[in-house]
Amino acid sequence: MPAEFQILPTLRLKHARIWGRTNFAEIESCFTRTLTDPAFRFDLRILADLRGLTDPVGGLWEFWKLKQMYKTVYGAVHQAVEVVILAETPLAYRVARLFAWLMRDKHPLRVRVARDLDQALQMLSLPKGCLPTDPAQGTASNVVPLTRFRSD
Repeated sequence: MPAEFQILPTLRLKHARIWGRTNFAEIESCFTRTLTDPAFRFDLRILADLRGLTDPVGGLWEFWKLKQMYKTVYGAVHQAVEVVILAETPLAYRVARLFAWLMRDKHPLRVRVARDLDQALQMLSLPKGCLPTDPAQGTASNVVPLTRFRSD
């Protein structure tokens, strides 16, 4: 289950976690299910947590599709949407920096990359310790675990 999200309404935050071996289909499915969550709003801050990412399956085509997906969904939004990608490992950091670079011209999304959780929370103006340690606890409205997608 390499992609899940939770919406924390009291923090105005969508917390997406991506780990292990993952691909575009899993991320797209998680993104789509987020949009149907009753707690979803376009003004939610986004924390994309890549701390457990070990093997992103894909390349520039998948990054382009992800960019287009965000452009389509957030294209009509007028207020800024803060997005912080948490990437502690060198691999996750490279993936995050590439995505941030591709999204540099996509208003209203403001995509930044953090190297640790404290920095990510600070960038989002959130207090330390505000995230539940277990995604099934706290004020999360929905946790959507996804099964692994296999093309073989």
